Order: sequence, then C-alpha cells, then structure tokens
Amino acid sequence: MLTPIKVAYQSTSSVYQANQWLQSLPALIACDFEAAVKYTPKQIEQFKQQLEQATTNRQRIQLLSKIEATALDHPSHVDLTHLQIAISPSKAYVFILDNKPLRERVLTFLTTTTARQIWHNASFDFKHIHYHTGKFPIEYEDTALLAKSILNHRWP
Repeated sequence: MLTPIKVAYQSTSSVYQANQWLQSLPALIACDFEAAVKYTPKQIEQFKQQLEQATTNRQRIQLLSKIEATALDHPSHVDLTHLQIAISPSKAYVFILDNKPLRERVLTFLTTTTARQIWHNASFDFKHIHYHTGKFPIEYEDTALLAKSILNHRWP
C-alpha cells in the first residue's frame, strides 16, 4: 500500500508576500490553477429572465453561454481563484487570487520567469494565461501531453 505524501503549504493573498515567494522559487516548479464560474446564482437567474425576452439568436447564444458556463469554460466566463506552485514533492505555495494586483503579478511572473514550469494539461491553464496577458510561459513541460505521447506510442 502506498503512503500518501504529506504536502506542507503556505497560502497568501498578499502581493508583498507573493513577491517574496516568487523571487525565491527554484529553477523547476510545478504549477496548477483553480478556477470558478464568475457568475453568481442571482446573475444566472437574471440571464435566464433575459433569455426569455431575447429577440436575436446572437443574444440567445450569449446568454446561454453564460447560463451554461462551467469552471472549464472560456476564460471570459471564469475567474482564476488559486494558483498552486509546488517547489518540491512535499512543499508548495498557494496564491489566493482574490485581488487584481495579485492576479496581475502572478500572471506576469508566469510569462516572464525562466524557471521551468511543469503543468498538467497546460492547454487549460495557458488559455487563461494568454487571455489575460497575450503571452505564454517561456519554459514549460506539459505532463498531459507527455502521458498522451507515451500512451499513443505504437509498441513493436
């Protein structure tokens, strides 16, 4: 039976503390975003009422895209809530992205650092990074692509 790894972590929503951590990171980090739909239940109810009165297909499509949005949806419907950065198999930092200055600082870091970033399913995370910055990370690996290439390999 495998023993679970215990991860010690610290969390912050302070830009000052985040800067301290970001400046101290090693050359190899593992990253992962958490996200949530940006619309409240009250807003979704309002969208449903507006849908009943929509007069064009475009209005209907726009309202339906908001009503049916999920955390995996287009970045325009989603807020990034957290970024986890693991710096070892047992130590991590959690950035609570509940304020614009911190989100901007973290996103800028991710697109400017030369530290190698390990992501799982970078296509999800990178669409958020690119949506907000117009840029992609410089050095990265995607474990989902690695796993897919291994699993799709034709063995002799």
